[in-house]
Amino acid sequence: MKKKLGIAAITLLTACSLVACKPSSRPTTNKPSGDRPSDQVEEIVVQPGTFKFEGKTTIKNVEYKCELHCYEDKTFNLYVLNENKVYSGTYSFTDGIGYKFIFGDSAVVDSVWNAETKSHEVTYKIRLGRKGSGNVTVSLKDDKFVQKVNTAFDDFAEKANFHFDQVMNGFHIVLDLKLEKDGTYTTKSNNEAASVYGGTYKIENNVLTLTEMKDNAPSGEVYTSTYDPVTSTYTLPGNIYVFGKAMSVSYTYCTRNLGTLTGSTDVMGKPGHIEVKILDDKNALFDFTWGDGGTQFDKMFDKEATYVVRGNEYVFTVGSDKFITKYDRVTGEHTLEFTLKGQSSFDYLLKGKLPGFGLIGHGGQGMLESDFSLDILGKNEAGGQEVVIRAITGDQSKNGSYQEDGSYKMGFMDKKGILKVAEDGSLSITVGDKVYNLSFDDKTGIYSFDYELVGQEGTINATLTGSIWK
Repeated sequence: MKKKLGIAAITLLTACSLVACKPSSRPTTNKPSGDRPSDQVEEIVVQPGTFKFEGKTTIKNVEYKCELHCYEDKTFNLYVLNENKVYSGTYSFTDGIGYKFIFGDSAVVDSVWNAETKSHEVTYKIRLGRKGSGNVTVSLKDDKFVQKVNTAFDDFAEKANFHFDQVMNGFHIVLDLKLEKDGTYTTKSNNEAASVYGGTYKIENNVLTLTEMKDNAPSGEVYTSTYDPVTSTYTLPGNIYVFGKAMSVSYTYCTRNLGTLTGSTDVMGKPGHIEVKILDDKNALFDFTWGDGGTQFDKMFDKEATYVVRGNEYVFTVGSDKFITKYDRVTGEHTLEFTLKGQSSFDYLLKGKLPGFGLIGHGGQGMLESDFSLDILGKNEAGGQEVVIRAITGDQSKNGSYQEDGSYKMGFMDKKGILKVAEDGSLSITVGDKVYNLSFDDKTGIYSFDYELVGQEGTINATLTGSIWK
């Protein structure tokens, strides 16, 4: 499995911010009056967009024509014309890269540039109940689009921030290492006694190599990164120099999209705003601002926290208290009920979008139809990751659930397995005597695999896609 540096597993439920640009070939017409739910019964009238993608697919020997209409307010509708079916969502466009579509089911689809036909192509799986399901590819001609070269490299150099935070010999040392687009890197230390140096870097075969510089000349130190695809984390060794003596440190950078939760309430007559910032793969900060900020209360009420992820739930530990988010699969939004404790207590309802581990999918039809999700439960003795493939049916008694102690109670249709990383970085899941190899899309950063659940009533085939980290 080959991956561009920086295009690692991106959370499926979290979308990247992109700048919208218009291609040259868009016609002008009316915008829609609003999104239509995909399960409505009344006849759907196609609302023309400012431009559209077109394509067709064949499912069970029946041909379906599809049109994806994009509107000025950055929403879209994907119509299955002869089936009275529509999928809605939002989109963005990045010059030189292409389109990103976020569907109502939280699926994130990036367009692929076809240089031969000079077209943007978008592939999405449409589901027509008993009539079956299948992928449809719709395309948009764009004669003036120019694809950027090395966009993944540029994005990584711009976004990567390697961080080190540890107490060493009684001193709290915080270091940041930043890659610059000109091929150099810079370092910053919070402690004057701990000196750090910059230098140059290069990327070859998905490996980052730093050459440290002192007094405008190589120091002789060269540092090489390693990458963990399960946690989506790069680790980079380095040195700090305390009174001239070298001490080893280890920088880390998690490529998943970190998120925030926000909320406000009245605190002593002024708005008290809290922003929960996800700092890395285990630490978070409850950042408090009172009124317009700049008061002693801002730091006084800040709360450091640790967290773990259980499926799509975040469990924050603040002191001796635990707070657990609730996740809405429709909106992709997390909510958290939090109490700020002082001489008085203040209750908050915090909301936002956070990255979350999980592959999700849908399989079967009719009586055997079900949603599925894949969660990491923890490491096992063999060094792999224990996972559970959850069957999310309408009957809650068949669904598994997380317990207060963090353990998972298996559901009727759930299956446990082991996620393993091969030497070449590829991933596989072993469930019983079956091995599922995960494929990775370099452009979207998304993993996928085809899952088969065999039961007494029949077999459910499902495709699960998403990001992998914990």
